[in-house]
Formats: sequence, C-alpha cells, structure tokens
Amino acid sequence: MANRIKVLHIIYDLSVAGAQTVVMNILRGMKDDDKYEVRLIVRDAPNGSKNDADVIAEKLPVVYCNYKPSTKIPVVRTMINWFRCQRLFYKEIKKYRPDIIHTHLTGILPFTVIPEKLSKAKLFVHTLHSDPYAIEDRYVKWARFAFNKLHFYPVCVTESQVPKAKERYGISDVSVVHNGIDLNRYSVDESREDIRKEIGIPQDAFVIGFVGRLSKIKNLSFLIKVFHEYQKGNEKAFLMIVGDGEQRSHCEQWIKEYGIKEKVVFVGQRNDVERMYRAMDVFMLTSFYESNSIVTVEAQCAGVRCVVADSIPQSVVVSDRVNRIALDAPIADWIRAMDDQVPHDEIACSLTKYSIQNGINELRDVYEKNF
Repeated sequence: MANRIKVLHIIYDLSVAGAQTVVMNILRGMKDDDKYEVRLIVRDAPNGSKNDADVIAEKLPVVYCNYKPSTKIPVVRTMINWFRCQRLFYKEIKKYRPDIIHTHLTGILPFTVIPEKLSKAKLFVHTLHSDPYAIEDRYVKWARFAFNKLHFYPVCVTESQVPKAKERYGISDVSVVHNGIDLNRYSVDESREDIRKEIGIPQDAFVIGFVGRLSKIKNLSFLIKVFHEYQKGNEKAFLMIVGDGEQRSHCEQWIKEYGIKEKVVFVGQRNDVERMYRAMDVFMLTSFYESNSIVTVEAQCAGVRCVVADSIPQSVVVSDRVNRIALDAPIADWIRAMDDQVPHDEIACSLTKYSIQNGINELRDVYEKNF
C-alpha cells in the first residue's frame, strides 16, 4: 500500500464523547485503506478513557501532543497558551507531512488554522459536530475565516444541520458525513437482570435512562423535572443517568430538592454504555440543541424506546420506537410518550446509514471530490 494519500485528523482529546467516538471509528475503518493512510493528533495527554486504552490495544496510529496550559503570568497567559498549543500542532504536522488535514470540533480552529496553512497539505477539511447556533461567536469568527478565506472544506453530520451551517458560517458548498457506529456492538447477550443488579436498580423498576455529558446544553433540569412528575404516577419509575460533567452537582441538588434521591442512580462515565442501554425501558433526551444525536441512534440500535426533544433531528429516527416532543409542550405530553401512548415519529432513514462503513464511504467521497 505504498504512496497512499496521507490524512491527518486533529482533535482535543479522546474522552468518551460523540466526536471522539466518530474519530476512533474512522481510524478503525480506514486503518488498512488501500488509498488513504490515516493518523490522528490528539492535543491533550491520555485521560484514562476507553478510547485511550483502545489506541494501545488496537495499535491505532495516534500521536498525543500532551499539551498542558500554563497557569503563570495571568496578563498574557491566554496568548502564551495560544502560541504553545499551535507550536505543538505545527511540530507534529511538519513531522507527518500530510496531504489532507481534517479537524474536528469548531473550538479547535483558533489553534490549528495557522499551523495547517504553514504546512504543504493540499486539502483542509473541518467537521461541524455541533449545532452551528450553539457555538460561541468567537469560534464562529474563526470558522468563517477558515471556510471563506483559507478554503477549508466544511462537513456536517446530518442533513438538517446544512442550512444552519450555510447561514451561520456564510458558506454555500458543504457535504454530509453521517457519524458511523459499530451496529453490532449494541447487541448485548447479558441479561437485563444481571446489569440492573450490578448498578443497584430494582428488577421490577421502570427505568428511564439518560446518556451523555452532564452539560447545560442537555437541559437536565427539565429532564429531572419531567421524571419527578412521571414518578408520581408510576411508583416503579427509576432514573438512570449515564455520564458526567460540570452539571453533576446541579443535578444532585435538583434531585434533592424534588425529594427523589432514592429513585435516581448516577452510574458515571462508562466504557460499556451498550450494557447501560440494556438496563433501560425508555431512553430520554431533552437537549436544547443537537446537530446530531448519536446516543439516540445507539439507543434505537439497542432496541430501546426513545422519548426525546424535538431539537433532536428527525434524521436520527431510524426505527418506529421514537417520540420527538416539543420542549415547550405540557409535561403531560412527555408522560404520555413515556407510557407509549403517543404515535411514534416516522422513520427517516435506515439504521445502516449510521454504520461505520457508510460513514467511511461518505468521508472518502469528500476527500475524492475535493483533493
């Protein structure tokens, strides 16, 4: 496989999150590609995640920059860290000499556009993993600069994201590359009873589950409020929260105020999220924004009924087991949906659209179209 086109992906870290999972699946799917040689640069040092462990176990082509921001000289600290981060990226880019550089997550652009343009790469691609209107203005300016002045090619992750990206970033040409997941991973043979016993959930509980980062954008105060109302009419209701984040303490406080602490279990950040879906009766997501919701696809792949906000794009409805409810709808509507008393949303596409192989094929099309 000599003389392959060298592709370098760049991301912040390899924590267990949506964009990181996508990048890991790209590495796996293109590891032995006949045309492309793929490598990943990670800004931060390993954080002990499953992805970090898999890099070693699977011998994936990953380089860690081990960036550590300075905590000295407050007046110019931001500028020092900006230069330090760019220097690390430039060092690794120069060493690899890629033909294509592909960045992920808009917040990384301020640290990469200059090192990228100083390289001799022929194509620059950037994937917009988040809703364009959920991105801070300071990063939007960098994205506009990258797309419109430096000729970076934009990629969206769902069709519904495209018009928002065009308007927000002032672009006209954009492709869609669906986030690919390992569809076989979510067929878990282990019994629901064993998993529930392990995490301390009663066997006869009606489990409503959340999976994701505990952040403001997930609208967790509303999720907990809905659960509080639901459990009034279902004494077996139980809430399982899978994930961690800056809103953890807030969630604990809301739960305490509602007096439902004994009906909620935090299982934290998990490396076996497919097993957590197995323990659920209903998956619930109340996010303010989601460009794509790979966890909603995962839940369906695991056979779990989903009750999610209408902010979740219709394009991730890949089964007849999803209800998308308006965030401003009465809580009674959410309760009826959780009791499966509301007509399900129409299927938007086949689950196979979110397979790793389909995502790889779409990505190859982007490279071949623009290289």
